[in-house]
Amino acid sequence: MRNERTSPFGRAVLLALVVLLCSGCAAGRGSAPPGGTPAQGQPPGESPESLPEPTQVEEQPAAIPPEQSASAGPAASERPTAPVELKWPGPTPREKWADCPFTSGKYDPVNTLVAVVVENSSKARPQSGLAEADIVYEVLAEGGITRFLALFHCSSCKVIGPVRSTRPYFAVIAREWGAPLAHCGGDPKDIVPIRELGLVDVDELRDGRGFWRDLSRQMPHNLYVSANNVRSRAREVSAGSSVSPVAGPPWGFGDWAAVPAKRLDVRYGPKYLVSYAYAERGYTRHINGEPHRDRETGKPIVVSNVLVQFTNSRVAYPDGGLEIELVGGGKAALLTGGRFEEGTWEKRSPSEPTVFRTKDGEPARCAPGRTWIQVVPAEAVVSATQAN
Repeated sequence: MRNERTSPFGRAVLLALVVLLCSGCAAGRGSAPPGGTPAQGQPPGESPESLPEPTQVEEQPAAIPPEQSASAGPAASERPTAPVELKWPGPTPREKWADCPFTSGKYDPVNTLVAVVVENSSKARPQSGLAEADIVYEVLAEGGITRFLALFHCSSCKVIGPVRSTRPYFAVIAREWGAPLAHCGGDPKDIVPIRELGLVDVDELRDGRGFWRDLSRQMPHNLYVSANNVRSRAREVSAGSSVSPVAGPPWGFGDWAAVPAKRLDVRYGPKYLVSYAYAERGYTRHINGEPHRDRETGKPIVVSNVLVQFTNSRVAYPDGGLEIELVGGGKAALLTGGRFEEGTWEKRSPSEPTVFRTKDGEPARCAPGRTWIQVVPAEAVVSATQAN
């Protein structure tokens, strides 16, 4: 008669498989406070980017509502390994395209606004899709490493990622735009604000349809989605939300400066520097001196406007998670259409827009094109090199 008990070797194999399957959307928690201060045990003077990735901790999704559990798709370990396409209308004939309210270019009017959380650890670069986003926020996560929230309205971007877990402040940003939030799980403290703010939640851990993994990269840095797949999923789960996407940004468009500023440096901490260098009516983005490239095309990311939002932030959770004050007001630095000046920002409630103003109190006017918003700690150093 066969022995039904599992051998020690068999138990070891099963344990290894469980660990592998649970690593999908790990957060990579650090313990460093904002501004790039070394985490406990980190050698002085070394960048978090140059060290091994922090220990990966599985982020469990909140309970799946009954109306979604029946169609949650395959388990996280069984995601497709090639791009997939969910049903979505379009494309509309080009002669029927409309003016994009976010960039002033042309876009397919069937597109709807969505937001996607994208990773920015060293193993996630180069990312896919950031070059096509209408608006991108860069915000500190943990350990001095930032994470992106990319907004897509006018683009039908086919590859976006790596998609990672959300944070509480990403829900506040998405609520401002009324955008469905696509992400890969998160701690309970990260998920709760999505529910409290009434957002459409496109969580890969709850329902993985429309997402896929790229086997040329290691988990958890290999999860991707398309803009239209997020739109399709959002349409399925939007019935329970009363939040509607905004019609456009809270700023108007202006002309480019006759002689634009040459460069903008945004230093999050001692070892993390974001720079924008002017080149032909656009600013090429750099990370620590290297061009920030799009994985799909190999080309550097180019933007028209950079809005720097200084915020109060602090380590507020045992896992090193941050609390970032996005409601209220503070200092800002504005690079809009080549014009650099100091200014302010104000946001009166989670549902209201963040209004950027010049030093004279006038609403900021951006140049037509893509806009990046750098959310930085209050002590961050920002400097511009003006034109000669």
